[in-house]
Amino acid sequence: MTESTIDLLRPPDLPDLYIHQLKQTIQAYSPAQIVVGEALQNAVDAIVQTGGGKHRINLKIDFDSRTVCVEDDGVGFPDDTSLLFLGGSRKRDGGKKLFGLVGVGIKVVLFRSEYFMIRSHTPEGAYRLEVKDAYRFSDSSEFKLEVPSSFPPDNSPLDSVGTQVVYRFPQGTLDDPIAMFIQELVDRCLPRGSDKDFGKTLEYAVKQKVFPNRFATLFASFLRRFTYAGDVMNRLGGKPELKDTRILVKINCSNPSEQLGQDVGQLLDSKSKFEFEIEPTYILVEDTRNWVPAQAKLGIFHEKLGKGGENLSRTFKGFDIQLYAPEEYEQLLTDERGNLPDNIEEYREKLFPKINGIILTIGRIPHFEEFLPGGSRRVLSANGVVTTHDLDLTRGRNQEYVRCFDMVIDLDATLNYGKTQITNRYLINLVRRFTNDAYVATIQRAAGNWVGRIQPDDEEQSDIFLGRPDLRLVGYILQKAPTDENDVIALFFELAGHGYFPDYRLFGLSQKDKYDTRATIKRTGETSAPPIPSDERRLLVVEFKVVAASLIKDLEREEKDVKDIHLIIAWEEGTSTSPRFGFADVEHSRYYPKRTFPQAQRYLEDTRSGAQVQVLLLKPIVQEILGQTVQGK
Repeated sequence: MTESTIDLLRPPDLPDLYIHQLKQTIQAYSPAQIVVGEALQNAVDAIVQTGGGKHRINLKIDFDSRTVCVEDDGVGFPDDTSLLFLGGSRKRDGGKKLFGLVGVGIKVVLFRSEYFMIRSHTPEGAYRLEVKDAYRFSDSSEFKLEVPSSFPPDNSPLDSVGTQVVYRFPQGTLDDPIAMFIQELVDRCLPRGSDKDFGKTLEYAVKQKVFPNRFATLFASFLRRFTYAGDVMNRLGGKPELKDTRILVKINCSNPSEQLGQDVGQLLDSKSKFEFEIEPTYILVEDTRNWVPAQAKLGIFHEKLGKGGENLSRTFKGFDIQLYAPEEYEQLLTDERGNLPDNIEEYREKLFPKINGIILTIGRIPHFEEFLPGGSRRVLSANGVVTTHDLDLTRGRNQEYVRCFDMVIDLDATLNYGKTQITNRYLINLVRRFTNDAYVATIQRAAGNWVGRIQPDDEEQSDIFLGRPDLRLVGYILQKAPTDENDVIALFFELAGHGYFPDYRLFGLSQKDKYDTRATIKRTGETSAPPIPSDERRLLVVEFKVVAASLIKDLEREEKDVKDIHLIIAWEEGTSTSPRFGFADVEHSRYYPKRTFPQAQRYLEDTRSGAQVQVLLLKPIVQEILGQTVQGK
C-alpha cells in the first residue's frame, strides 16, 4: 500500500478484526439483497435526492455471465473510496425518505463479487473504479485488495449525471449468491409450487400481455413485495420524488433449466431474452387484480371499519383495502362499545408519532394466496423498507382470521446494517401490542363479517401417504421419505437400530416441552460416553425438523432460543433467507474437531450472538446407504 493506494482489507485506522467484522456484515444480508437489492436501494435513494421528476433505473441481469448491472440518473455516487470499506455515509441530505447509508450494502456486494465496477458522474466530475477477486478476501492473510485512494477519472463518462454499478459473481462457490437468490424467490412467492395459488396469476399476467413470461411476473412481484423496489412510503404518498420513476428490468438467460433449475427454468416460457418495467412501490392486491382477465377479477372496496369492526358485510369475491393516516389510527382500537384500550395514552405519545401510515387489506385466504406472492402477511416497514419483523398475533378468540388480512405498518425508525430489522426493540414491542389490540378490538370481527365462518381446510386435515417419495431402504420399516416431523423421528430411531448412532442416548420425547427431547452424546474427541447427569439442566437439547431451516422462523420470533439448543436433527437443510442465521460445514465451527457430534455435517450460526448449533442431516446418510447398496457393499 502506498500513499496513492488503499488496501480494502487493511484500511487505515480500522481494527485488526476488520475481516471478521466484514464476514459478519455480509452474513447480515440476504441473497436477494446481495444480487439485486443493495444496488437498487442506492439507485432509488439517489433519485429521491434529486427532488423528483421523471427518472429511470435500469437493472440488467445476465445469468449466462452471472453479471448484474444497475444504472440510475440520480445524484451520482460520492467520490469517496472509503465508502467501499467503511460505508455509512448519510446520503447527502439524508432523512427518513432515504433507505440507508451510502456504501454499506455496496461494500457487501463488492466482497461477494469476482469483478466489481462502479462509475459515477456527478456535477464535480466523472469517476470509475474496478476491483477484481474481492470475494477471495478471506482466502489467506497475505491476500490484498489495493485500489486508488481516490476514484480515478472516467475517460468515457456516463452520458448524464448518475451511477452505474456492474458486478459478476464467481461460479462454483459453496454459497452461490445467484442460486440462493433464486431459491429465496421461489420460497417466498410460490411456497406450494408454480401450478397453485399465485402461480395462476403468473399465467394470467402473461396471457393479458402485462409481462412477457411467468418468470418476469414472478420477478417483478418479488421486487415489489420483498425488496427496496417495493417502497411502502411511496404507496402511502410519502415519497412524491418517486412518483414518475420507473425501473426497467432486462434479463438474459440462454439455458434456463441449467442456470435456474428445472422448475424455475420452465417459468421463462422458452424466452431467453426479455424485459419489463415496474414502479418502485409496494404491491397490493389491487395491482395484481389488473393482471387477470375480467372474469377472474375480484372487487376492490374501501369500506371503513366501524366500532368493533362493524360496517363490513359478507363478500365472497373481493378485498377491502384501507389506508390509515395518523388521525385515524385510533379507529382500529375502538371496540363495539366505543372504548379505547387502557394504554391509549402510551400509544398517543410514543407510538402514533412514529407511524408513517398503515395499509390494511381484508379478504379470503385462498384469494390472498392467488393474488399476492406468498399470500397475506403482517409486517413492519421502516420509512418504506419492508423488514423481516412479523406482527405476531397472539391475542383474540378467533386466530383463524389472522390469515384473512394483510397488513403493513410503516414506522419512522432506524434499520440495522442489513436493513432487515429495526434497532429500537421498545418500538417493535409497542407496535406489536398495538396490532394485537387492534385485532381484538376491530380486525377479527371485520374479517369474520367479510369472509363468514371459515371452513376447515381439507388439505390440513388429511394427508397423502402412498404418493410420497420412496425411501428405498431395504429391510427398513419406514417406506417413505420424511415429509413430517414424526417421520424424521421415526427414521432417526430406525437408523439408530441399524447401528448408525451408537453414541447417542435420548431420554424420551415431549410435546409439552418447548424442545423435542434431551440427550447425552459422546462427542468425537471423547474416549468414553458421558455419564448421565443428575440435573436435567445438564442434558443436551435436541430439536427434530423435516427442514432444518424451518427452525429459523421460531428463532427470529424469539419463540425458541438458539443458545438453548445443542443439536438439530433434520431430513434436509433447506435454504436460509435470514440475514441473521446461516448454515456452514461443521469443519468450520468452533466445535471442530474434538467437540462435534458424531455424523453431524453442518452447523447453524446466529451472527448476532455468535451461538452455533450443530446439524445432523439424515438425507445424506440415507443417500450414502443407497450408494453402498448399489455398489454391493
